[in-house]
Amino acid sequence: MHGQGCSAMSSCNEEYPTRYSADVSRQHRWIRGDWQLTGWLLPRVPGFDGRRQKNLLSALSRWKLFDNLRRSLVSSVLTALLLMGWMVWPSAGFWTGSVLAILLIPSLSAIILDLFRKPADRLLRQHLAAEIRSTSGRLAQAVLTLSFLPYEAYFSLDAIMRTIWRMLITHKRLLEWNPSSEVNRYSRNDLLAHTV
Repeated sequence: MHGQGCSAMSSCNEEYPTRYSADVSRQHRWIRGDWQLTGWLLPRVPGFDGRRQKNLLSALSRWKLFDNLRRSLVSSVLTALLLMGWMVWPSAGFWTGSVLAILLIPSLSAIILDLFRKPADRLLRQHLAAEIRSTSGRLAQAVLTLSFLPYEAYFSLDAIMRTIWRMLITHKRLLEWNPSSEVNRYSRNDLLAHTV
């Protein structure tokens, strides 16, 4: 979902997953990798000899790490806003509208910008027809994002809690990693095994 950019531990050259379950697996893996790097936001980090030394990452690199952590929490925060707005806080309509606005404003902004950016070599009729198709696709994507929000919150929190548990308690399986090509292959094989 998230149009989540490349995580700190991911490769931007990975193929985009062909199935939602493969995408969820990839997002889970990226979130785990990002949260394993939280220590690199600190001014001092472990060196090769085990002693703490000055963190040499640039401010921009640290900001990218922080932004990946922030993005991994978006679905959970939006789901919590909806639940709290419906069950605890007054004015459920306000909180529902706020979450809808957060999800829809980027799409609506892109639709409006694209509408006014008609290429010179395209007829107005062609441009409007293309924009209507693009608008329906963007709105459908926003509806799907809202529909999948609770599940995305669940798997994001699972990835975060699993990483924190492994880092602080078990110290095992921290480098667990499957490229998306492997996930896609196993997903297809599992599907074939169940259908044969």
